[in-house]
Amino acid sequence: MAAAHQAGGSEEPFFRIFNRACPRAYTWPYDDVAALYHCTALEGFTLTFCATVGALQP
Repeated sequence: MAAAHQAGGSEEPFFRIFNRACPRAYTWPYDDVAALYHCTALEGFTLTFCATVGALQP
């Protein structure tokens, strides 16, 4: 979908169908600028996964 944005800066027609049906839904990567947050550096971040009791093993 990034190609659609880079090519013309607009969404593809099939995304409009979903947007009309559910206007508050996130339908493609560029329909919500706030949702696309990019970190400038990866330093200082800690990622912690917490397993739940009885979780399935892959």
